[in-house]
Amino acid sequence: MPWIRKFWQINGGWIEKVSGAVLTERAITVVGRAVVDVPMIWLFEKGQSVVTVFLLITPVYLAFALGVVALYDFCLRRGQDLLGIDYLRSLEKKDLKRNQTCERATRWVMRRRSTIFIFGTLFFLDSDIVTLLLRKENETFGRAAVRITLPSVIWGMIFWSAVYKLAVMGFKYARWLIG
Repeated sequence: MPWIRKFWQINGGWIEKVSGAVLTERAITVVGRAVVDVPMIWLFEKGQSVVTVFLLITPVYLAFALGVVALYDFCLRRGQDLLGIDYLRSLEKKDLKRNQTCERATRWVMRRRSTIFIFGTLFFLDSDIVTLLLRKENETFGRAAVRITLPSVIWGMIFWSAVYKLAVMGFKYARWLIG
């Protein structure tokens, strides 16, 4: 089926690049959930307020996100693009052929930076990946941390603290109704 090969660009290595990046991103997400979300839900279960949880967990989440960015930079200096971010960035400027459908769709998304920040932070990605996608070429670690990571962490914590608090309250209410 040559049309599948054209669609996925199997000869060009697109599948290998994306699959490695997806596996790495999923591993980071699992660790992030264990470090950030589990303690946040536990604190809500123990009756802590949204403000208390926000103040306790935000520094942990910020440190985790900055640690992932630092690890990515360390690996990139050694020639390993663990998440395929440089490949994704190259698509923004690349002249693509008409049959490179997946790359063209990825380029379309990569060019919508505010969409990546808002929806990436809240639903699809974590602040670390958002930082790596949105930072400018040759931007320093500190500048990217202040310009992208910190606002992304705060935005995500405000949203997910409220969601988790409502979820825990809902489960407590359901237990009260059943019990």
